[in-house]
Amino acid sequence: MPAGITVTAAELPEVLLHVAVVRPVFLWGAPGIGKSSLVRLVHIRLRASASDCLHWAGAAGIHPWVVDYLRNRPDHLWTAPPKTEEPFSTPRSWHMLSDALHSYGDGISDETLRVLAFGTLSAAHASAFRAFVKTVRNAFGLDAVLKGETGWPAVRRTATCSTSLPRPSGRAW
Repeated sequence: MPAGITVTAAELPEVLLHVAVVRPVFLWGAPGIGKSSLVRLVHIRLRASASDCLHWAGAAGIHPWVVDYLRNRPDHLWTAPPKTEEPFSTPRSWHMLSDALHSYGDGISDETLRVLAFGTLSAAHASAFRAFVKTVRNAFGLDAVLKGETGWPAVRRTATCSTSLPRPSGRAW
């Protein structure tokens, strides 16, 4: 806020009655002039909670790749801000990544995924997330099968004890 724009303690209630009901108000001013007395002020530290975030994510429509990844790696939900200007992982940055993934859809290219992940998360988390998505996408080699790069995996037969029951026939065997 520019230094010349101020309100007095007498003018503040009017602003709070209109603004504080829809948005939080952050009061600036010298210590001890009554800011805390005028305002809902108690200092509480909020910490990131993977279980709370995942509970919220399911109801909020967060992209399934993000939810599944954070279920497997809840320690990647948040990192301390770096000393240099670079992206870092927070619940908000995972939410931003989710929004972008929804916008692109499941057909997002690996290059676009790389740009989005490294643009929203810490480098280590972005790399791990991309590897996770690659694993999810290729879990059954479906992309390669659909592109004609490989055939459908053969059904493996396992050795069984010999019994007097007849062996089933059909395509699966």
